[in-house]
Amino acid sequence: MQVVRLRFAAVPPAKFHGQTATRLEGEGATLCRRFQEALVEKPEGFGFNIEFEGFPLVKMGWKPAGQTAGVLTFPPFVNRPGRTTPDLVCLLLNGLESPQDLADLARLAPLPAPLWQEAMNAQKPVAFSFVFTAGRVREPATITMISAFANTFFAQFGTNDVPDPAPRE
Repeated sequence: MQVVRLRFAAVPPAKFHGQTATRLEGEGATLCRRFQEALVEKPEGFGFNIEFEGFPLVKMGWKPAGQTAGVLTFPPFVNRPGRTTPDLVCLLLNGLESPQDLADLARLAPLPAPLWQEAMNAQKPVAFSFVFTAGRVREPATITMISAFANTFFAQFGTNDVPDPAPRE
């Protein structure tokens, strides 16, 4: 069974109170296949646009940081004049990162030290998202994409595999 921890932290002035949307049922397997193909075809990074029925088009960008880490970014649904931040930045950390991978990651996602420390202290593997727009994590399509991409990425290293629970007698 594959398991990924999703963690979220607000970047002020955003206010996030720990409630996120649930993943969309039935979308994970298809997304994982699409993400796996993209990771193989474009290891240098890529953009992805996904539209789930009943939801707006969701844009996502992927940039690897070395071999074992990387950054997902989700730009705003609506462009606002003067806004330079995405709605959400997600660090993928599997616990195998080299010092160089972490340095590359820091260049890709320059965040304040306290936020970095929180991500570094999280149990791995983790998809640690920094929320610039709190409403974004209440949107199921985004949560589904983060979960599916993180599972696909971490599966390359086997760091998200946990034993299936024993059947109940």
